Amino acid sequence: MAKLRLWILDNELTQEAAADILGITQSRVSNLVRGQWKNFNLDMLLTLAIKADLQCGNLQLHHIVYSFGRSGKAS
Repeated sequence: MAKLRLWILDNELTQEAAADILGITQSRVSNLVRGQWKNFNLDMLLTLAIKADLQCGNLQLHHIVYSFGRSGKAS
């Protein structure tokens, strides 16, 4: 969640621009920026991180999705 917030700030995105990229409303971006974590479940956070092309350590998150696909089973 903190990486999403930093991604918005580092890229100097307005909340509206970040919302367009992430596919959520500006008010949801506002929740992210203000650290209101309880408003997001893990699936949503992973989806947003993938849309922002963020990394978790040395692993890019979109690789997880491609490896497991929608079924949740490794291919």
